[in-house]
Amino acid sequence: MKYKTVKQYRNSLQAEVGKGRLEAEGIPVILAGVGLGPLTGFFNPRSNDVRLQVPEDRLEEAREILETDFSADVDEQWDQQ
Repeated sequence: MKYKTVKQYRNSLQAEVGKGRLEAEGIPVILAGVGLGPLTGFFNPRSNDVRLQVPEDRLEEAREILETDFSADVDEQWDQQ
């Protein structure tokens, strides 16, 4: 199975949030670029990016999920409490 990068993040915490969203929808995820070390980005800022990768055949579905903004739903639920 071939994996493709669906999104790049500046840090692993942001990437973990994206990973959780996709895994909740049943999409397998690989995080590439984690653990490269804090000084790597000093020499080359692009090298510190964490790449969120999914199976090639689920790439478009993953993009749609990551682009969906659920904050209005959360705000509405919070207001009802």
